[in-house]
Amino acid sequence: MKPAIVFVYGMQNADAPSAGAAALESLRESNLGRRPRLVALSPSAMSTGNYLDSIFDEAHIVPDPAEEDGAPFLETVHRISPRGARSVLLPGEAAAVPSLSALATRLEMAGIRVPLPPPPTCARALRPSLPEVCRTAGLPWCGDRIIVDGPAATAGPGLRYPPSVGPAQEGPELQVRSEAEFEAALRQAARDRSLPWAAREAGDRDEWSVGLVADAHSEVVMAGAVRVLLRSENRAVWIALTVSAPDLLELASRLARAIGWRGPLEVEFVRRQGDETPVLSRCIPCLPTWSLLASRAGCPLPRAAVAVAWGERCTPGRWRAGLLGAHGTEDVAVASEVYSSFVDSGTRRTP
Repeated sequence: MKPAIVFVYGMQNADAPSAGAAALESLRESNLGRRPRLVALSPSAMSTGNYLDSIFDEAHIVPDPAEEDGAPFLETVHRISPRGARSVLLPGEAAAVPSLSALATRLEMAGIRVPLPPPPTCARALRPSLPEVCRTAGLPWCGDRIIVDGPAATAGPGLRYPPSVGPAQEGPELQVRSEAEFEAALRQAARDRSLPWAAREAGDRDEWSVGLVADAHSEVVMAGAVRVLLRSENRAVWIALTVSAPDLLELASRLARAIGWRGPLEVEFVRRQGDETPVLSRCIPCLPTWSLLASRAGCPLPRAAVAVAWGERCTPGRWRAGLLGAHGTEDVAVASEVYSSFVDSGTRRTP
């Protein structure tokens, strides 16, 4: 039998945590038959998830897949992938999805499957395209403003201050107290190349998140939902409760079909104070950071993403509502020689 390898790209586990660490821990707990070798990938030794030894078999520092048309990334992954292995690469952070999607064909030629649709489809899942997708699919859109071009663009007239602003895909948000402060933040974002930004008005609102995995026909093969009870501005800390929300699951499934999605997807919904029904607010084209909570509630999303990549069926367990999950920054003490060795060699193996 061919050895099985699951690569997960994205191991940041502090500010704006990626889903990588949660995906690996979920896969470690999942019933995948003969357990595949679990390999963590990240572009920096400073990504804190690289030091959670219990969740992976080995970790590698790899070039950013967006650099130089992905050639250095491909070369590195090809070098560390055993010849003849049955391999899958899961995206653990949304920012890498466009690049990984563009590299999917070349990765598959090297024997590594990536459960993502082609780049034009990925673009339809990102914030600037979502309002039009929702209109054509008859889905309720939240109407949050979007910053597209740069410092000269504003959130539009009538924005109530202070709004929360930040990267349109994912990342830390901040509150700005005036239009001048907002424009200054946008100028800094332009220098940091973090645009486009989204702006949402402050105020009481309820939040839900649906995590799903769609197959090659954009049919949802696994899905679960949580209600977000607490989330810090930098998203490093959150508390969520698993819920039974068939209406939100149906809306998220309709969105996946409207986009033509394949693989893992997170869809967020909000209900502002005074509104009756939740509306779609954001779409994150990778596994959710609460993947481990979902697995323990009966919905192992990373396992389903692996099954979709391999063209296999995946039957979810019975979803357990009422399970509380919490994420916080984890303290890690690492010997300096361990860190130095990882930087020098680019490889860590668990003891």
